Amino acid sequence: EAVPSYAAMAAAFHEDTSRLVTWASNRKTSDLALQHADVVSFNSYPGWYGGGPESVVASWQSDGAWVAAHYPTKPFIISETGAGGISGNHSANRSRWSEEYQALIDTLDA
Repeated sequence: EAVPSYAAMAAAFHEDTSRLVTWASNRKTSDLALQHADVVSFNSYPGWYGGGPESVVASWQSDGAWVAAHYPTKPFIISETGAGGISGNHSANRSRWSEEYQALIDTLDA
């Protein structure tokens, strides 16, 4: 289990009180080491890996609510998100890999 390593890393970084400790977690709500972070940061791609555009806002709201319930004193940030797009690939119906679908997901992530 990696939790002792994260605890040791956080303790070492906390020696510099001018910096916050965080990492981009792709384990999200199952990350057992979040207790050692000052800022909770999630990497996730709702609407791209699983679900469609309709799932994006609810996914981030659910993650934010989970963080607020489990770590109410810690800020929550989205450290990585988005959707793929092929430059020059356009689609009136916003199909996957189009610039329009990518822009839609990016807008919903914001």
